[in-house]
Amino acid sequence: MMTQNIEFPGRILRESLPVTLAAGLILLLRMLYSDGGAIHPEAYSFLRVYTEGRPFWATLYNPAFNDWIMYQPRELSYFVDSLDARFIAWCIHSGVVHFYPLSNLLLGCGTVFLQQYGARSCFPHLDGRLITAVSLIYALFPVTSVTYYRSAKPLTAFFLTASCFLILTLYRRLYDGGRWRMSLFLLSISLFLLMMADRQGAFFTAVFAAFCGLVLACSSRSAYIRHPEVLARTALISWGIVLFGTGYNLFLSPYLVYRLNGYVPDFDYQYTESGAVFAFSGGLEFVFSNLGRFFCGFGGGAGMVVGIAVMLLLAAALASRVRWRNGGGGVLADQRLSALLVFLYAGAALTACANVMVVKCPPILVERDLLNGSYATPMTALMVVFLLQAMNLTRGKRLWRTLWMLLLSAALLCQLEQYCPWNGEVPRALKSTFDTAYGPEVRAMKHLLADPSAEFRRFPLMFRNELLLRQMRGLPAFEDESRVYYYLRLYRGKRI
Repeated sequence: MMTQNIEFPGRILRESLPVTLAAGLILLLRMLYSDGGAIHPEAYSFLRVYTEGRPFWATLYNPAFNDWIMYQPRELSYFVDSLDARFIAWCIHSGVVHFYPLSNLLLGCGTVFLQQYGARSCFPHLDGRLITAVSLIYALFPVTSVTYYRSAKPLTAFFLTASCFLILTLYRRLYDGGRWRMSLFLLSISLFLLMMADRQGAFFTAVFAAFCGLVLACSSRSAYIRHPEVLARTALISWGIVLFGTGYNLFLSPYLVYRLNGYVPDFDYQYTESGAVFAFSGGLEFVFSNLGRFFCGFGGGAGMVVGIAVMLLLAAALASRVRWRNGGGGVLADQRLSALLVFLYAGAALTACANVMVVKCPPILVERDLLNGSYATPMTALMVVFLLQAMNLTRGKRLWRTLWMLLLSAALLCQLEQYCPWNGEVPRALKSTFDTAYGPEVRAMKHLLADPSAEFRRFPLMFRNELLLRQMRGLPAFEDESRVYYYLRLYRGKRI
């Protein structure tokens, strides 16, 4: 994981901003050809709850509505979701009907900027064309959605990317003898926000804390850990963040939910049988199919084959410059083995995480479903960092450079074919996502929101859609009495 001590912040910024702008244009183009975007069936209630005018903190700490009674303390994402909902509601009241989540656009561009700035800072000798191609593929890859649902996974991807490059920066400054305290401080903030964004973020924070413990335990046998005291400080900070997150999950957040809304959240959704961690069939399918989809544009069996091949290629690249020495009690002589070990450790962690996610939410395996792309967003962001690291380690070999250029060019063409409009027509991937899945209901909602005089009783809308429509028109929830807080009244003081 060696990097070079060469920094030109001004030049790096000038090179990163145009690529970020190009990624933003790609995302805006996707919005243009999605005809106002879509809204996930589960998100109608989110849009209503976040815009009905309840007190801010009571709205935030309300998992009965924000997470369909499935308690997950990710209030940071609820806050971002509420901003998305307010933006959509403001546009609807202004006469512009759409369901575009503003956070997905900003977080997608922010993640691309972190990739560009982080890679060009940590890997200054890596070909900038390769770095640009990786970020453009990420922008074309359907991890950034034009469907209003949740911001938790894009938020996790953003802070996970920030944490990864801050770790690389901290390592470089320690190796080169630079100033490391600011990097450690920023890493601490990033890990804390990563934990608060989503359960995946809390998992990755715990994985990093456990990794610090493992490295600290092996530091006496590692010839290339030059600053064990800084490693110990990093481990203590990460352990403290994990302990705070555990206490927040078990005590503080439930207490705030009860104080603000009068009920105790149920922990049943967080309970997972130990065997779920070893449910490899679904987890490996999820990991390999989405990794393959990043490079070839489609999942399924072919995507899994491509994903497995790319995973093996990354492992070979990270191990290509490792050298062993026979003497010295078997101590590794080349510090670049650390990149391969971290990759294998992260791969095992990703698989365990995917195993549990598939058991808790089987729809994430459905190809082209919003959940499939959304749940894979953090994993994709992490794999991008390892891809950049692998390309940096093999930059001096012509064969590897040619291989990376061919691979990224093919991936870019595949993503362009899948998600960019040709001949003025809506791409078939967008048709599949927005028309086939839940397009008729979304189109009906757009029509009714755009025309306040339209009679919504003629449309077979679900209960939550009717509540949202009446609220957007300034009408009471129902003529007899408001049922907006029906569940809160029914379960007042109970565990839900």
